[in-house]
Amino acid sequence: MALSKEHIFGFDFINDHGYDNILKAVLSWEYKKGAALPFFITPNVDQIVKFEQEEYSSLKAFLSQSAFILPDGQPIVWSSKLLGKSLSSRLTGADFFKESFLAFEPYYKESLFVVSSEILASKLKERGIHTYVPPFFNINDDALINKMTEEIVQMLNKNPCRFVFMGVGCPKQEILSKNIFNALEAMGAVNMPLFLLLGASYEFYYKLRKRAPKFFQKLGIEWFYRFIQEPRRMFQRYFVDDIKFISILFREWGK
Repeated sequence: MALSKEHIFGFDFINDHGYDNILKAVLSWEYKKGAALPFFITPNVDQIVKFEQEEYSSLKAFLSQSAFILPDGQPIVWSSKLLGKSLSSRLTGADFFKESFLAFEPYYKESLFVVSSEILASKLKERGIHTYVPPFFNINDDALINKMTEEIVQMLNKNPCRFVFMGVGCPKQEILSKNIFNALEAMGAVNMPLFLLLGASYEFYYKLRKRAPKFFQKLGIEWFYRFIQEPRRMFQRYFVDDIKFISILFREWGK
């Protein structure tokens, strides 16, 4: 089914009030070479800023072709209204997963979760889901990334999956997913999985990580809750790096 979309900041964001239509589209979606790429991404302000950096320009160009792009950050929704695009609402990866995980049950055995901890992996395995827990890696460690790519591709060849859920943080999950997709494409894979890049959504679902209270979520300031939880670590990101979003917004407005 066709989903309404709005193009801002280089991405075609889905424009909807909820997740029902998105879920239906995801469950019925099939990859066709030459069409949208089999990726489900959820950019927030921090990622918009990151993707504007020259070192991530090729990654942004790749991800901008994703079939499903949710406006995860409330400032993106507010900005759309200033730009005359009017996105209906913020759509988060965490909420999508929370509302849709059970709907994926018929496909659990056709799913692979790439997650950051053995604790989370064990909970997923209880549902009969295949898992892969990568070692800690640096985005510039090409040798290790290539090794992980090869291991995951081997898993997918042995147990073909319809969905690959990634949860190792941005931009690691984006880089690793792109590598896996390219490897499968080069091999001429017949059934390409849909890659859902949902970060910490799985940890929130299983309460392994605490999400901001509903009050912060409704106001669209989950970032501030995270800042007051870890002020020293998050200050640079939110009050130095992400301030660049303002200049990105003005540039978009200038277009």
